[in-house]
Amino acid sequence: MDFIDKNTAWGKKRSVNSTMRKRAGFWTKDEFGKEVEMGYKSEIIGVTLKDNPDIVRGKAGKLIIFEEAGSCPELGAAWQIARPSVEQDDVAFGTMIAFGTGGDEGSHFETLKDMFYNPDGYNCLGFDNIWDEHTSNKKCGFFIPQYTNNDIRDEKGNRLYMDKDGNTLHKLALEYTLSERRKVIENATNTNTIDRYVAERCITPQEACLEFGGNIFPKKEL
Repeated sequence: MDFIDKNTAWGKKRSVNSTMRKRAGFWTKDEFGKEVEMGYKSEIIGVTLKDNPDIVRGKAGKLIIFEEAGSCPELGAAWQIARPSVEQDDVAFGTMIAFGTGGDEGSHFETLKDMFYNPDGYNCLGFDNIWDEHTSNKKCGFFIPQYTNNDIRDEKGNRLYMDKDGNTLHKLALEYTLSERRKVIENATNTNTIDRYVAERCITPQEACLEFGGNIFPKKEL
């Protein structure tokens, strides 16, 4: 936002401009010499939920984003506390989004995983789970497999796994992702390396939800 304000024609003045809060507006004096705020008065507020999920209470807004939600131990409480900020009488007038996986040992991923696989319980928008096996007629959160975003190009700048309009060539893209994965599986010296590679380049939600460490199954053979 600072770059936009300084270097583009659509920058805005800021009546508040701190690291965690930015408000579009400016201060001027009215006809009586009293300072008044003018401008859009729209704002972005950042807060940390560490040890205090109640901090989201009472902050009505059009959009609330929970970043790195998979590593947030307070996510479940904060989500329910924040819902009245975008809902009234069971009608949503705003949007809440939680994203960011976190399968590391010691992370707090269970709540985000439950939200993804049981969206109705959190008043989240659900989609048919066409990704995981044995999940017919079940809903899940919004998911995009990694291979649909392979913007790899040749020396002439031509996309290898998308058409000229940016649409994914699914078969080719998936084959490339699996071939790269196979190299890691065949050469990795420990299972955590494989887990992390797969989770960061997931094809299904189940892969995105992998937890690192403590798995006794032989990943290379699998």
